[in-house]
Amino acid sequence: MGRMTINPIVHIDPIGTVLIPLAIFFFVPNFFIFGWAKPVPVNPSNYGNRKRDDIFVSMAGPAMNVILAILLMVAISSGC
Repeated sequence: MGRMTINPIVHIDPIGTVLIPLAIFFFVPNFFIFGWAKPVPVNPSNYGNRKRDDIFVSMAGPAMNVILAILLMVAISSGC
C-alpha cells in the first residue's frame, strides 16, 4: 500500500489530517485540535510468535505516544 515509510506525506488522510483539524481550528476556538492518519498495515503471518508479537505491535502505538508526551513535557519544562 506504499505506507511502509517514515515519510509523513503518504500517511495523510484527507478527512482526519486536514478537514477535521481545520474545522476544529476555525469553528471551535480554544479547543484541543486532534486528527489521525492512515494506519500502517500489518501482516501477522510474518510474526515469529503470533500471540506475543501481536501484543508488541498493539503496544507500539500507545508506547510511542507516552514516549513523545514525556519528551515534549521535558522540552517544554526546560524552556526549549
